This record gives sequence, structure tokens and C-alpha cells, in this order.
Amino acid sequence: MGAVADNWKRETNSFNDDVKREALSYGKALLEMYRELAGLRKRIEAILPLEMLDAFKAAYGPDRFDPNTPPGVQPGVMLVHWLAAEVHNTRPDEPDPVAVVEQFFQTIQAMEVPFQYIASRLWASIAPNVRSLKGARRPKASDHYDVTAISHYAPYCDAMIVDNEFYAMATQKNIDVPRKFGVKLFCSKKLHDFIDYLDDLVATIPHDHRIALKQVFPHLSALSLLKTECLSHKGWKRVE
Repeated sequence: MGAVADNWKRETNSFNDDVKREALSYGKALLEMYRELAGLRKRIEAILPLEMLDAFKAAYGPDRFDPNTPPGVQPGVMLVHWLAAEVHNTRPDEPDPVAVVEQFFQTIQAMEVPFQYIASRLWASIAPNVRSLKGARRPKASDHYDVTAISHYAPYCDAMIVDNEFYAMATQKNIDVPRKFGVKLFCSKKLHDFIDYLDDLVATIPHDHRIALKQVFPHLSALSLLKTECLSHKGWKRVE
């Protein structure tokens, strides 16, 4: 992260420039990893004795792209291979399906994939603070975990509690994760709002859901079918 920060300090990018750089760097890193692992095969072949070469090729598949044999099992490598396999299926004469995947990662469509949209903009929000001449912010190791959690889960959650700083970033106008993805974001400064949200969930549980919950969790008296009483931070209230 320190090396990344040093690179950012030498740039004079706009927010949109930083977003594009971050989005492109994701695909670039995956393709480099994929091709590095794929190239390892060729390097092994180059040093094998001739009497072992046929056995190696038989064990590790053909030299050309094989949709059934990814060069590694890392999630990013598997993603590239899955996309390349799709290219291979639709364009069987394509000599280098991975090159087509590389082109795809440079498109607007790839940059608008939910996790890419969020992650690239969160990093682009951190970059100007790193460049700031007044109290420059150093990227933290925990930034990676916060960005990953928000970008991968927020688009598919009803609600999330996130770090205070990342709450501020994710809700700013040029990102606005809640509006774009329909998720409610909370942080430690808004715990009262979160408790209200949970109270409202309990108060509006449909009748058939109450029946199912009562059957699965009969010991939870707070979820009884009628006249349920639940504790909120404002006091006791009755839910019909």
C-alpha cells in the first residue's frame, strides 16, 4: 500500500481519471497472473528431458487453450478462465480467447459491473486524500478489506454496517452506493438509525413469515404470532 500511495502522490488525476485507472488495473492484474501461470507450463517444457515431454503434455493437457484446464485455482485466475471458456464456446476458431477477455476488461461494461463500480470509486476517493498537502492520509492495510466487503456485498444486501470513514465515502454524491444499489448503509455514528431499521423489520414481518419463524424458532417469544412485544431503544412497543 505504501508503494501505491507513492505512485498516487506523483499523479494529478481527476476523480474520473482515478476511477478509470483503478478499474483498468483490476483486469490488468488478473490477466498478468493468468498469463504468468499459463507461461509456467512453457518454461517447464523447456527444461524437461525429451523422454519426459510427452508424458508431461499428456498429464497437463494440450498446448493450446483448454477450457477444461485452468492454469491455477486462484479466484481471479478462475474468473479469467471462465470468461475465456465462454469466448472459446462462442468463437471456437478464436486463437487466443484470453486476449478477448483482456479486451473486455477495458470496456465500459466491465467497469460498470457492481463490484468494479464500487471498488474503483472507493479507491478513487482515497487517492486525493493521499495527495493532500495538508495531513495526507496513508492507505491502511484495512482499506483493502473495507473496499472488498462493500464492493462485493453491498449490491446484494438490504443493509450493511460499515466503517465510519467508508460510510462517508460510499454515500457521497459521486458514488452513492445506497441509491444506485438500493442498500441501506449504516455506521457506528448511526446505530440508532440501524436499531430503528431492525425494529421496523420486526414490526412488518408478514403473517406467513411469523408462522414459519414460530415453527422453526418456537423459543423466541419476541416473534410470537399475535400481539408480539419487542424491545426497541425507545422502549417497549406492541406489534400486532
